Amino acid sequence: MLLEFLTLLGVACVGSVFWVVSPEVLSAVYGSQLGWTPLAVGLTAATSQCGVYVVLYHGGEALMKRWAHLERLIARVKSRFASQLERNYLGMLILGGFSGLPPVIALVALAPGFGITVRKMLVATFAARTLRFASLAALGEAVLPVLKGW
Repeated sequence: MLLEFLTLLGVACVGSVFWVVSPEVLSAVYGSQLGWTPLAVGLTAATSQCGVYVVLYHGGEALMKRWAHLERLIARVKSRFASQLERNYLGMLILGGFSGLPPVIALVALAPGFGITVRKMLVATFAARTLRFASLAALGEAVLPVLKGW
């Protein structure tokens, strides 16, 4: 149980930055194969990702200078969603946190520039990410056993 918990924490942490590591798939597996409740999966993965988001919130500007991929991603999000971000930044953050579009990692790095406090950013992303991973675990719990029977 401890190893499963640490694995989910690690995958969610790494997966918040590197898309090839998928906490979404692992959430579905934990819900269907390992018998974790969707809420436990959601809370665990969201906690891990929010730890990364706090680092990005405080150090996003410095990371952008060192990591060209992050800089390009943030520039794309900024130009594509500029008017929506100006009107309702927190709403876009919640949408990105739940759906993945716009990428929440870019939104978190942009948060200080929009006057969003770390507390507001954490509440919004934690709630959205918890719902995202809990939904995926519940979906895995419902769908993967059916697919396995085919």
